[in-house]
Amino acid sequence: MKPTLILAAILALPVSAHAERVGYYDLGRAMSDSAEGKRNAADEAADQAAKQAEIEKAKDSAAKAKPAERQAAQDRATQLFQRHLQAIQSDKQQHAAALGARIARIVPAVARAKHFDVILAAPGPFYLAPALDLTPEVLRRLDAGDGKLSAEDAERVARENVELRAELEKARAEKLTRPTPPTVPPPPPIQPAVATRAGKK
Repeated sequence: MKPTLILAAILALPVSAHAERVGYYDLGRAMSDSAEGKRNAADEAADQAAKQAEIEKAKDSAAKAKPAERQAAQDRATQLFQRHLQAIQSDKQQHAAALGARIARIVPAVARAKHFDVILAAPGPFYLAPALDLTPEVLRRLDAGDGKLSAEDAERVARENVELRAELEKARAEKLTRPTPPTVPPPPPIQPAVATRAGKK
């Protein structure tokens, strides 16, 4: 259920039932401001810069290639770009999945420790008092090492990302090898029938 619907349901309860404590946390901030999130961002930026340098080198080589070899060099540069783009996306997804799994474990623990009945993930189109913001506590626990995945869970997340990358690579290869259908010329225009009638001589 969306946070706005959850909040609306809570506000619709009778006054006598308003004993629930409602808090929230900023998921984007928890992902970006945690120590692990910052390390991931730095690693991704460095990896992207290195891959971009390889792509520029390949493009420059293609531009300087002999005319007979230029198309093949351009194709290699394009394939390199596609591989690097998929690798960057896969790494980001893997980092986000691992950090998100930790946050999913931490939030219920924060709720129990702080005696909250409902915790929403912000931002959302509703007002939330700053006193209810549990993001600092989520960040503190992230940086303290809470919610770490077991070796089995980490292996599962990594395996799922490897499988996703393989599927993307297979789809890309199939697209490159798929023959281009021949162009069928359009049919000639149909000439309108001309009615003839014997005229008087």
